[in-house]
Amino acid sequence: PMSVDEAFNQSQSVADRDWYQRAIYYRDARLLPQALECATKSGDENLRQEIEVESLLLDRKYPEVAQLLLAVNKYSAAAQMFEQIEAWQQAAEAWDLAGDFPRKSECQIKYLLKNGEQHQAVRVLVQIEKYAEAAEILEDLAQWQEAAQFWRQAGEQVRSVECEVQDLKNQDRLEDAANKLIEIERYREAVEILEAGQYWDKAAEIWGKLGNEDDRDRCLFQSLIADWRAKKSKLEQ
Repeated sequence: PMSVDEAFNQSQSVADRDWYQRAIYYRDARLLPQALECATKSGDENLRQEIEVESLLLDRKYPEVAQLLLAVNKYSAAAQMFEQIEAWQQAAEAWDLAGDFPRKSECQIKYLLKNGEQHQAVRVLVQIEKYAEAAEILEDLAQWQEAAQFWRQAGEQVRSVECEVQDLKNQDRLEDAANKLIEIERYREAVEILEAGQYWDKAAEIWGKLGNEDDRDRCLFQSLIADWRAKKSKLEQ
């Protein structure tokens, strides 16, 4: 690469302003090592830092860039760089220094989820009133009662009922699960559960409300068979 002096007349003054202009020249020419040398000699610390950051970015040394930005109190820029490399804990700390607490919480949550600490992530989400995101994590953990609670707090009544239904099904409380679905007018899903639990009379009632006479009659017939079997078993005892 050309030397620092080749671009300028040898008799030119090397006062700070000259070094500054040379730094700008080399930076614009994308000759960053020479630009950094001139910026250092110019005594302009801001320019030196800018060129150093550019050089590190060019070499994709993102952690070093983030640390440099931290060192010069550019906390938001450092946090964004940490986010780019998914260094969530360091990003959270940088956002804290920047005074951006919502962004800090977002990075904390990503760090916790990345490390399998879902319950701690839920606690942070609840603290910042992000109930829907908390509920989604709890759904993934199959913790249906807690998920239902947070869906209610998020104003998502249907999602809350869906979680309650799943919890009741897991407890084999099929009739209660069906009743929950009926509350939100999910009749077909309710009737499927009722049939699975052999609640034939109630299933027939729902089919009747849906105007499906064939399935209503089928369930009534199944109800008669169930009653007959129950009476027969009682007589045989």
